[in-house]
Amino acid sequence: MLLPDTRGKVDSFGTTRSEYKKKRQRPLQLARQLARQLAHDPKNIEAWFLSLCQLLHEFGISEGDMYNYDESGFMVDYGRSQWIVTKAPDRQSYLASSQNRETVTVGETISGDGEALPPLVVLPGQLHLEGWINNELDDDVLMAVSDSGYTNDEISLAWFEHFDKFSAKRQTGAWRLLLLDGHGPHATKDFLDYGDDHKILLYYLPPHATHFLQPLDVVVFQPYKHWHAEAVDAATRTGCTNFNKVEFLAALQSIRLQTLQKSTVLSAWRQTGLIPWNPNLVIDRLQAYAATQPRTPSPPQETPPQTVVETHSTTRALRSLAMQLVDDNQLDLNNATIRRFLKGSLKQAEAGNLALDYLSRTQAAEKAREQRHAAVNRSQVLEYLGIPYAQPPVGSLRFAAPAQYAGKGRFIASNYSAICPETPSKPVAYPGATPQEQRIVAAFGSQLSRPQSEDCLTLNVWTKPTAKAKKGDKPVLVFFYGGRWSIGGTDTPFYNGQYLADAEDVVVVTVNFRINIFGWPGAPGVSKNIGLLDQRLAVEWVRDNIKGFGGDASKIVIFGQSSGSVAVDFWSYAYADDPIVSGYISHSGNVFSFPTNTEALAEQHWYNASAMLGCGTSGDVLPCMRSKNFSDIKAAAAKVKPPVATSQARSQPAFQPTIDNVNIFSVDEYASRSLAGNFSSLPYMFGNNDNEAGYYKIAAYAQGVVLPDAAWDA
Repeated sequence: MLLPDTRGKVDSFGTTRSEYKKKRQRPLQLARQLARQLAHDPKNIEAWFLSLCQLLHEFGISEGDMYNYDESGFMVDYGRSQWIVTKAPDRQSYLASSQNRETVTVGETISGDGEALPPLVVLPGQLHLEGWINNELDDDVLMAVSDSGYTNDEISLAWFEHFDKFSAKRQTGAWRLLLLDGHGPHATKDFLDYGDDHKILLYYLPPHATHFLQPLDVVVFQPYKHWHAEAVDAATRTGCTNFNKVEFLAALQSIRLQTLQKSTVLSAWRQTGLIPWNPNLVIDRLQAYAATQPRTPSPPQETPPQTVVETHSTTRALRSLAMQLVDDNQLDLNNATIRRFLKGSLKQAEAGNLALDYLSRTQAAEKAREQRHAAVNRSQVLEYLGIPYAQPPVGSLRFAAPAQYAGKGRFIASNYSAICPETPSKPVAYPGATPQEQRIVAAFGSQLSRPQSEDCLTLNVWTKPTAKAKKGDKPVLVFFYGGRWSIGGTDTPFYNGQYLADAEDVVVVTVNFRINIFGWPGAPGVSKNIGLLDQRLAVEWVRDNIKGFGGDASKIVIFGQSSGSVAVDFWSYAYADDPIVSGYISHSGNVFSFPTNTEALAEQHWYNASAMLGCGTSGDVLPCMRSKNFSDIKAAAAKVKPPVATSQARSQPAFQPTIDNVNIFSVDEYASRSLAGNFSSLPYMFGNNDNEAGYYKIAAYAQGVVLPDAAWDA
């Protein structure tokens, strides 16, 4: 009820009518403003997109199984103003219109592949009338009535069953996803239970965000209103002065046909960044909008962080102090000025608490975002690049087994590290080479001019937040690159793990390890297979840390290509009793694929390189070799004459794995161990490529070797 408009009469009314109590209204403006600010915060919207991405991939939702449902109210006969041509511009001009102000609710459902399901129409009333159904509407339209013309719990549940019936007819996957607002009838227990029982995921839009996140709101309902207004105006011009519910229903089929065209529906998904997946489209708009809004000055950086947790006690302390002063007769609460001061102080404290709480959450979100890096082409995949797993192998650690990384503090894993020192393959003018072939070979042969450094013992991780990730239950794939032990690195398009992590629910890891003379030095008294030790330490790092990326340390599989594939097979024999991993995959290589050095041959090559650097041809030359610039060492190693190749089609490097009977065995020993079952008995997948010899034809041509096809097929 409305009370008289003077304070005195309000006070009087309250004292004369004891059943009523006077209460001051609280303004909603601040609460609504804060809610809208939260809804427009790009970080919150990014989190919403990320959660949606998890659901889509976890449940395998296709575009055709993704839906948006929303309702819109239509004032039945409300058209729009029109432009007219008149001789009397000063006269008011009116268009005939009825006085019918009834509201009809229409609920529409659109799919991610551009289709519209039969709608819900809610009419104001208590009973269905025959005239309402004598129209051109399809029989599949769900008609309902309510006193207000709006939906309620019962109608919403009936619609949900209606949606289930028609979406199931076109379902392709096991689950469907329904995007809708959090309106009360959409979140009842019966509604939620029905979704669970029929494998329909409900994903709610954030409050105050439907105008930029909901496809129907952003694109579809605007032309819908336009065509409704056109229908009202057309009817009015033909003399209809009572555009009622019957008229509305008669026009609805035409309105829908003109509105729900496939191009319009697809545009709705596209402009909300949902299909194709492009969250940045929305987030960039929000950031641009935020940049135009006035900002509250940030608090000084020196503000102690504990202030955030002390604010609640500050509010309580103010109240307690006020009551103590009253008890001591030092404060008169009958004084209006005192009361206003106390109220203002308490409100300031509460407002400060709200602001500081919001600030703390914002800072936490910013810190979390800094520590993750969305992959460029698969933004739902998080990539962590250049993570060190070992100390930089310089100084006394050059030509030595790797030492576990001992760094402390925060590490921003946003960029690849340098690749390990190598001498890239030279470009080959192969007959008939296309530009595409040249780009592929350049990436495959380490001709992309990546920076090189001995501080290269790093790994990269790609993972996608899913239900398995939250449980730390994802399988883990750890990759070793090929390159004939001489070239290679993880910073190449061939080994970017974002695509595999996006396609499969796995964590992907790629590992940098030492190659060339730095990985297979041949120096007496130290390991001659340091590159393999790098790989082992990297996998130990994965075992100890991968849970933080959603991976399961008991589900690690190592895989590799070419010489990286051979390294995987080496592992299966070298660590038969302690493999760490649970499986192997080898692409184009096993322990019998490439020759290895004997210890004598490895040491001969080592001293040849040391002699070129002035470090001597015998004895302990390690201190001298460790004092040299890595570029000079690399250049000397490239001049060492390699052993005679075992195949015309394939040369071999001077610095490569060496038989040490610990990590590497002879061919005969591998055969004996294989027959005796002396290897880690784990699942193993071997494979090769079609046209396996294709790349080697290019390398052979570079050496002046041209063989007939029969030789390559042998």
